[in-house]
Amino acid sequence: MANTVIVSPSLTTTGDDSGNLFVFQSGALSGSTLIGGSGKDTVDLLSGESAASDVSIDLKGGQDSIAITAVAFGSSTIRGGAGADTIDVRSAGTTVLNSVYGGDGNDLLILSGLADIQNVFMGGGSDFISGSVAVSASGSEILLGAGADTVSMTAATFASSTVLGGGGADSIAIDLNGAATAVKIHGDAAGVVGADTIRLTLSAGQVFDETNIQGAGGADLIHADAGTFQGTGKILGNFGGDTIDLSAGVFLNAGGLTIGGGAGSDTIMLDEFGSAGSGAVVIGGGGADSITLLVNAAGAGSAGAAGFTAGNGYGTIIGGAGADSIFFSGAALDGNSAGIAAVIGFSSLSDSTESQMDIVTFSAGSAGEANNGFLLNLAIASGRANNATNAADGGKTLSAGVLQSAGASNTTLTQVVSAVDSLASQTGQAAAFAHSGNAYIFVQGGSTDLVAQFDSQRTYTAGADVTFSSIGSGDFKIGLLA
Repeated sequence: MANTVIVSPSLTTTGDDSGNLFVFQSGALSGSTLIGGSGKDTVDLLSGESAASDVSIDLKGGQDSIAITAVAFGSSTIRGGAGADTIDVRSAGTTVLNSVYGGDGNDLLILSGLADIQNVFMGGGSDFISGSVAVSASGSEILLGAGADTVSMTAATFASSTVLGGGGADSIAIDLNGAATAVKIHGDAAGVVGADTIRLTLSAGQVFDETNIQGAGGADLIHADAGTFQGTGKILGNFGGDTIDLSAGVFLNAGGLTIGGGAGSDTIMLDEFGSAGSGAVVIGGGGADSITLLVNAAGAGSAGAAGFTAGNGYGTIIGGAGADSIFFSGAALDGNSAGIAAVIGFSSLSDSTESQMDIVTFSAGSAGEANNGFLLNLAIASGRANNATNAADGGKTLSAGVLQSAGASNTTLTQVVSAVDSLASQTGQAAAFAHSGNAYIFVQGGSTDLVAQFDSQRTYTAGADVTFSSIGSGDFKIGLLA
């Protein structure tokens, strides 16, 4: 191994292929260019120099190591090159890293001291970025590249920052310090599949705004410990059977936020979504999705049974294509409730059909309480079905948008749906009915009709227990007597 001591700034130093030790004396770093060889090189930047600019370090191939203390790099570049490289920042003061390239190989970037990172490109291989103390990454871009990469940062300032996982099953865990605005975290690059894990640690009340978090391909996990999600943004699983767990978070004035599972059988868990506001949307996407909300009721003090309309500005939940389960798992509704604080939406007639049916499950209140219900957004519907009667088969009757009688011999669900279909016969007409104790909604689509079920573990009968009303263009309410 060749040992080289650099004593003056603005020098170009080139090592050989045997493996080199480069040591910079104090004051010798600025303007320096260091080029390693194909061997195992070691660079010592531990002289305590407080600032250096226009530094270029390129270690080429080999299992290289760089140790840095308290150097603020301006307009500088560090390249590990091919091989399993280690870049270790261990200063008591703040080290500013302007541009870091790990290169191919299983690289390690250790931020055990205070660091301000700006642009990090780890390259191919299973890379690891560890930040065990406060890391400033605001405005930064971190590209992990191909391979199963890991990012673990504690108390990171992360506003207007980007992390792109690239290919492989990546793990990205960031403990966020302060407001996190305009954060972009993607588990995979476009067209690449990997089962990624994205974990965000936030404190109660910590604001997350203009969010862009996406798992991309693979069965991804997106999890947030707490925090307040507001404003605009998107949190998307995309392709694969993803899990999005935001059940510890709060949604407030998030009218531009979309949470989506994408293609695949996804699981989405939220505390509640009503307070997210009008324009906020949860979409299961394609596949048999499960959407669970932990809180149910909209109190009479804030809405009231008479004022419980889409104008209250609740967030919207859409199962999407496939037989989806939407489960409100909170406490049972009671006489003081105006209904569930959410809008259930259907954007296509094929979102829920008799053969691929969405089921909305909730806990009803005590028997006889009339304030249970759901707001519906049926953009596919033109209005509530007209009163209609068909004397055949003992009489089929539809009144005030609710099926009163399906006829004497129509007892199966298919037969009851057929009865509604014959009475609400105009395309776009919406209606409600009861069967085997459950409530249903129906929208006439011609060849494909929308049918969705509402199940509260209680027994509903037509007319007496189910009401259906139009409350605006595409907006409806189904009322359910407990």
